[in-house]
Amino acid sequence: MADENREDKRNSKRYAIDYAVEVSPLEDRSFCDHAVLRDMSGGGVCFLSSQPDLYNIGQYLHLKVCLPDAANLGAVMEYKAKVAWIDYVDSSSSREEGGGFSVGVALEGFVAFDTRPLDS
Repeated sequence: MADENREDKRNSKRYAIDYAVEVSPLEDRSFCDHAVLRDMSGGGVCFLSSQPDLYNIGQYLHLKVCLPDAANLGAVMEYKAKVAWIDYVDSSSSREEGGGFSVGVALEGFVAFDTRPLDS
């Protein structure tokens, strides 16, 4: 399904964003994909990954978004999310070089905001 077709099904406006995100399976945390958020809305986010084989439609994930302007605080937002779609992104239509895969997830529940001690 092309990105344009999904636009019609969105309940909230999406906003372009460029933050680092750590993605892992909700249940077993068997991997940690260091991805980049592409956009965000009230109901979901899209992130870019070079490892689409890690994801399946319907899979529950844990997302940890590192807030760059609050780096000195070690501030993060954490989400529970469910994979809704996975698409190949051609480098000519992406802000990212070299293409990759975009993964769309629906956010579930509340956002957890926390600060953590910084490593010395």
